[in-house]
Amino acid sequence: MRFTEADLRLGELEALLATHAIEIAHGSRLEEIVLMLAEYLALHRREMTIGPTTDRRDHWLRMLALVDLAVKILGAAVRPHFGRFIPHLKLFASKEVDPSQNAPTSMDDQNNHKLFELLVGVSCDRFCDDLVLEHPNSKDTKTPDLTVSFEGQRWGVACKVLHSTKPTTYRDRIVDGISQIDRADVDRGIVLLNAKNLVPLDEVLPFGRKSEEQPYEVFETDEAWSTIMHRLQKELAARTHEQASDLRLALRDSRAEALVAHYFQCMFLKRIEGQARMSPLSVVVTSYLATGPSEVDPRVLRFIANLTNSVAWGQSSTLTETREEANER
Repeated sequence: MRFTEADLRLGELEALLATHAIEIAHGSRLEEIVLMLAEYLALHRREMTIGPTTDRRDHWLRMLALVDLAVKILGAAVRPHFGRFIPHLKLFASKEVDPSQNAPTSMDDQNNHKLFELLVGVSCDRFCDDLVLEHPNSKDTKTPDLTVSFEGQRWGVACKVLHSTKPTTYRDRIVDGISQIDRADVDRGIVLLNAKNLVPLDEVLPFGRKSEEQPYEVFETDEAWSTIMHRLQKELAARTHEQASDLRLALRDSRAEALVAHYFQCMFLKRIEGQARMSPLSVVVTSYLATGPSEVDPRVLRFIANLTNSVAWGQSSTLTETREEANER
């Protein structure tokens, strides 16, 4: 999807919400983010200019998060389980709701946490059966945020958001997820962390390092994506290794898999046809505990692979192998 189509997708999302009597509040944080897209498109079309020293990265990240979530929600709208997402969609009517999963939000912003669960839910809905997303107002601590059926087993997905770079906080969120899975009636489960606060934005989208004519770092080759990914994988693997002993203890006799899946969304600027173009990055990076990928149950690897494909930027209707195609094999 091109960014020039993004305003159409947001219009379609607003129409979809209206069919369920959900209205984006005037003057809300969500409306502000929609206006950020209008500004970006005006800049792209050279209909307006801003000062070269004006840092717009936060605006762009929040805009990116909303567009990506909108595309995934629209894809889920044509599938059988869509009604199960309606309680989470009602959060869009909140005046303070911020759907950003890639920019700083308050650790007390529970609506933002619930929209991360929605993002994961509509992504898993593409390849799983019998999906159940915990109601956003639920106080039940015995079930994971999301439970699904995949390849004949019941899986729990504990979705956690990190608001600190402290190693102990990283460990505690994973342990919380493991405990949540073990309290649930599931066969196995994974902990999925939103790692938005672990990798500094200045590493993937530097600002102020060039001239006033080019205030942002623009990558000139296709190697930029792999370089960013390699740096990210090393950072997350180091954090997992640092807490390995405590995590292995928590995983003893657990139904949670011996791995940590990290959701990460950002963007970088890339030179395309002589112009700096925004390139979104939305991935799942997995760190393994005690074992490597070759020693993990193949079903787990398939679950992670499908999840990775489903959360990738702009994905709404196509997988390398759909559930129906797998059933036909």
